[in-house]
Amino acid sequence: MSTDQDSLSSNPFLMRKMLLDYDESYKRERLDMETWESEMKKKDRELLASVNNDNEWGDNEKTDETNKVVMRNKANEEKEKGNAFVKQGKWDDAILHYSNAMEYYSEDCTYAANRALCFLKTNRFQEAERDCTTSLSLDSKYVKAYLRRGAARLNLKKFEAARTDLNTVLKLEPKNSEARRYLVDLEKECASSRTNNELINSEEDVTKEVRRKIAEEEKEKGNACVKQSKWNEAITHYSNAIERHSGDCTFFANRALCYLKVSRFQDAESDCTRSLAVDSSYVKAYLRRAAARIELKKFDEAKSDLNAVLKFEPNNTEAKMYLKRLKPCKGIEVIGSGINNEEPHRIESRNQKQLTQSSSHSCRDDQMNTNQIEEKNSASTPKNRNIELLSSSMPLETSIRKKIHPPPKNSFQFLSAWSDLKGNPKDAFHYLKQIEGSQLPIILQHSLESGPLSSIISILATEFIDNGVSAYQYLEGLTKVPRFDIMALLMSKEDKNGIEKIMQFSLSRREITEDQAAEFKRILHL
Repeated sequence: MSTDQDSLSSNPFLMRKMLLDYDESYKRERLDMETWESEMKKKDRELLASVNNDNEWGDNEKTDETNKVVMRNKANEEKEKGNAFVKQGKWDDAILHYSNAMEYYSEDCTYAANRALCFLKTNRFQEAERDCTTSLSLDSKYVKAYLRRGAARLNLKKFEAARTDLNTVLKLEPKNSEARRYLVDLEKECASSRTNNELINSEEDVTKEVRRKIAEEEKEKGNACVKQSKWNEAITHYSNAIERHSGDCTFFANRALCYLKVSRFQDAESDCTRSLAVDSSYVKAYLRRAAARIELKKFDEAKSDLNAVLKFEPNNTEAKMYLKRLKPCKGIEVIGSGINNEEPHRIESRNQKQLTQSSSHSCRDDQMNTNQIEEKNSASTPKNRNIELLSSSMPLETSIRKKIHPPPKNSFQFLSAWSDLKGNPKDAFHYLKQIEGSQLPIILQHSLESGPLSSIISILATEFIDNGVSAYQYLEGLTKVPRFDIMALLMSKEDKNGIEKIMQFSLSRREITEDQAAEFKRILHL
């Protein structure tokens, strides 16, 4: 050590260098300490700032919660003011306060629902619907909102949407009488709207019905002219009938008879062909076309027509006799008859007599006095003799019997026909019997009303049972009509007694089981 000190003291340059080194080292250490101190102070400031921010955030949360309570209290105050105006029937004032309540606090479903009520009262149905939707977005089980939106949609003619809302009310509150009342109103509105729509959309159907009625009137006028042997006038009336409704085979066949009487055989043949195009099984058209074709010397075609008659009516005397008259000269094979070896003039003489007798019988059956027609035209030429014999055996279709409406294709036709048959239970029975019970839901769709329903039940419980005809399929079909569940609620005691009678009748015939009967009673609220 003394040696080093001696060396340093003897060497001043070395001493200087060492002092400089110490000084540099000291400066570096001091700088490091200052840097560390600066960083620590910075971290302290950041930490302190963070703590202050946390405190401020907590204070803000407390402030927001306090403000929310204050705003909700103000909203409730506005709501109470609105409720007071509702009790006074001051709807616009109530709307103002409910609107204020919604501005103060937008998370309460009752504010929008209450304002919707006021909108309903002032016929502002779109606003009412919108408010109810807002209310339900806050509480999807709020019954009053569904109920009021259903009422708004009912007035907006949104029937299916209204029905959905009201049915939702009944799911949440099965005994809600207001919802049931609205549903009854809804069904009435639907029926009224459908009736109007059907009247508008079925103008073509209505026009067709009107044209058909006019055609029937023209046909009756033609029939009257035929009775008086006014053939040309009858042709005019039948032509008018065809012009208005070309879908009735009898119009063509009747005009064909008149054409035969005035020797217009081509026209008669053509009319019979058109008649058969409408109904290929119409026997009288075949018979009259055969008469025309014989006069036109179309014997093979006439034979085909007469044989066609025998396919539909194997015991038709007129067709058999006429074929026997043709057989000697044409060798025509007669369906359903044996070989006859009598001489031609004897066959013709006897056949004429039989045909005349057959003609009288057919006339009595159809209550048509065609014998008078034949007597007035007894001086006909030999050429027309064949026509006289055959056409006299083919009486006209008449309306002497009570007409039964054809099976309906839609609710308009059914309800129109049913209205016409009011007070005629027998005719109503025959009309209803031609409809399949399973077709009632398709035909009636949403148009069933309590009046027609009651009368249908009455006919089923009386005429069907009295005539031993099954009524079960019709009752089952009615229960599947979309509006039946609502109509069942409106049934009278007489309706329910009628259904009980039908059920007992069906049970006695073993058409249904006791379990099925019990299920029907449940569906029908018996």
